[in-house]
Amino acid sequence: MAAEQLGQIDKPSASQYIGKKLLFLVPLLQQVPSMPEEGEEILKGYWSQVDSQIDNLERGLGPVTQIYHEYIEEGGEAGIEILRSTGVGSLEITESRCAKGATFTHIEDRELLAATMDWELYLKQLLSFPFRSAVVTKHLHEWHTETIKSRYDHMLSAIMESLTNDGPGIIFISETHQMQFPADIQVFYVSPPGLTDYKRWMERLQATLQTETEAAKDQTPDSSTEESENES
Repeated sequence: MAAEQLGQIDKPSASQYIGKKLLFLVPLLQQVPSMPEEGEEILKGYWSQVDSQIDNLERGLGPVTQIYHEYIEEGGEAGIEILRSTGVGSLEITESRCAKGATFTHIEDRELLAATMDWELYLKQLLSFPFRSAVVTKHLHEWHTETIKSRYDHMLSAIMESLTNDGPGIIFISETHQMQFPADIQVFYVSPPGLTDYKRWMERLQATLQTETEAAKDQTPDSSTEESENES
């Protein structure tokens, strides 16, 4: 199901999507440790723009009834409490809609999420080293592919079971997701200007960090040079 990007539709109304379930897809943005002030401001602006765009959608399509969030493995107040502990900017949007009657519904499977996180934190680094056995490498990649598919299948199933035609839902999810939405779900891709601003800022930050890393390497004395100097 191809998502409609905001700006491509003029004042969407519920009558345009009779018989369809409506879902607002909001990209979760990568955050960096010890975020520089400039990045914090851009990120804050992004979430404010997301809130405004969702407000506009709700005026035409009705109030949000369901909220889904990647990486949160509990629903209801317990899930919102986990979200509070993360400091992610989606919290205010979630709390304000839940205060108006929306339900925070979890879509993650605990074990599948844990397996995904283990891959990102440990196994991906492990595969950066050459294995003697190509079979082991092949099995690890196959396991990862199957785990990712199972995780997204579970998430989609949870959405299909809870999202109704009574009102739209919101899903906060990374842009690299592999969710394939069926034809009866109309997806609205929430993409404010702040999304591009933040991506450009991240590119500049990564380029700066790369330059600093390379400069530090150039300043590190070569061990073989030190040894020859000591011998002389």
